[in-house]
Amino acid sequence: MPWSRRERLDEDYDVQTEHTRSWDASIVFRILAAIAAGVMTVIGLIAVARVSWGDNGFDAPPVDVAGMMFTPEVAVTTAAAGLIALIAAALYDRTSKLIVGGLLVCAGIVGLLVDPTDNVNWFFEDGHAWLAIGVGATLIVVALLMQTVWTADRHVRHSRPVAS
Repeated sequence: MPWSRRERLDEDYDVQTEHTRSWDASIVFRILAAIAAGVMTVIGLIAVARVSWGDNGFDAPPVDVAGMMFTPEVAVTTAAAGLIALIAAALYDRTSKLIVGGLLVCAGIVGLLVDPTDNVNWFFEDGHAWLAIGVGATLIVVALLMQTVWTADRHVRHSRPVAS
């Protein structure tokens, strides 16, 4: 019986499995996510820098950045959300991208549904909402396309029997 002999050989000899990590293609996806999050961060930081903080603080008038009007509250929130998205994009795991991306998409949908005249301080334009949806969707797609581990397995059979 050839199969029983084969099984016996496997038991008598030390079989070792080596795992080697090949090139990680997820870095390309993480760079794409970082670019998207970087756009949001830069727009938010430019808006924060353009706000005339002076004596008015958060009561300063809105500023125009990238064709969108930013109140001080929205400028700070956009910069903070962009930084959080940038951190999630840079991390190796998929979970952070899914969570932050999902939150940004939800915030963008809420931004589309909110009447801009309800609260003057939190004045959201459709551009703010689409920016959040775009960055969030990018993070989600990147997380789904990433492969967490790329490995190649190799089985090595040593030439002498295993000591009992």
